[in-house]
Amino acid sequence: MADRRPLVLADLTGALTAIGMDARVFSVTDYLGPNLWSSALHAAFPRIDGLYFQSRLASEPSVAIFDDRAQLVPAGMPTPLFDFPELGPYLTANQIGLAPTDDDWTSNA
Repeated sequence: MADRRPLVLADLTGALTAIGMDARVFSVTDYLGPNLWSSALHAAFPRIDGLYFQSRLASEPSVAIFDDRAQLVPAGMPTPLFDFPELGPYLTANQIGLAPTDDDWTSNA
């Protein structure tokens, strides 16, 4: 990669009241609120590459990169999620199950 430089991340791990939010935004299961905050920060701060925040699932700091601002790896062929070798251990460690596609798990029958 020709354009190597440090990432510029908005640190959202500390006090957030200065920007009118608090840590509840990272604990919800409906991602509309977090997505709106992410979009607003993206629009308001064109020099940041992404967000540094406390993950609800991983219980540790995580990073979300704005892909229009920082390319982390050269573009190539996508890997289907089910072919990604770390998917199984991640799902197991976080106690996440996947419903079969032919199972209508949304019905009460």
